[in-house]
Amino acid sequence: MDNETTPAATAVIFPTLWSGPWLWRNQRDILAGAASRVVEIPDAVVNWPIEPTLAAAEAFALDEIDGLPAPLLLVGASLGGLLALRIALLRPHLVGAVIACGCPGLAAGPVHGFRGKFGVTFEEACSVRAMLFQDTSCLDDELLRTSVAAVANRPATRRGAGLVRSLNHYDGVADLQRLRVPTALIWGECDQLSPLDPWRELVRQCPAMRLSVIAGAGHVPMLEVPEAFNAALRQFIPSIKNKHLDPHEYHNRRS
Repeated sequence: MDNETTPAATAVIFPTLWSGPWLWRNQRDILAGAASRVVEIPDAVVNWPIEPTLAAAEAFALDEIDGLPAPLLLVGASLGGLLALRIALLRPHLVGAVIACGCPGLAAGPVHGFRGKFGVTFEEACSVRAMLFQDTSCLDDELLRTSVAAVANRPATRRGAGLVRSLNHYDGVADLQRLRVPTALIWGECDQLSPLDPWRELVRQCPAMRLSVIAGAGHVPMLEVPEAFNAALRQFIPSIKNKHLDPHEYHNRRS
């Protein structure tokens, strides 16, 4: 896989449904060494000015990366990871590699408790934190309150509920097994929100994907166990670290 990975001109970090790209703060230096430039798509997806559909989220993300120097290294967790995979499928000529974690779309996860109402309470967020992390201390109350405040509004909660519902109509297995861009899936062994087994089966069907499992970790292993996550990350990207490829040469290779 490493020998097939294309050098990146730009690393793009996507946010998740409910949080910004800050989840990748422990990996940013590694990504900066793997690409000439690192770009973070801001805000949680629930705060994007879009209709609550997967297609609308994809269109918004494509607009955000439009014009960035290719090839792109797309990085995302949860819904951000699914968006990275989908963009690699839709625009393979722009994408050199994908790093994704905890993506939805293959199996129904547990009910998260967020409804299309006026906001998200801190108590609801605490219950979700317990579901996302095996070790909840990596997301302390202060940071959790800050995260909740960023999405505690009626449009965000309604958009989030709608986006979750839209995933019920997405056939991820049939779709993503067509992916041909080199992809590292780095998964928490104990992920309750996006169970591991369906993704393990998808990897068997998709030669472009490689799966690394982080023992004892939950839905956000890059934040919960950064040392183990970074070790898996470094195994995937040595061939793109500190290298540069002319975009025209890249496009010629992919055409």
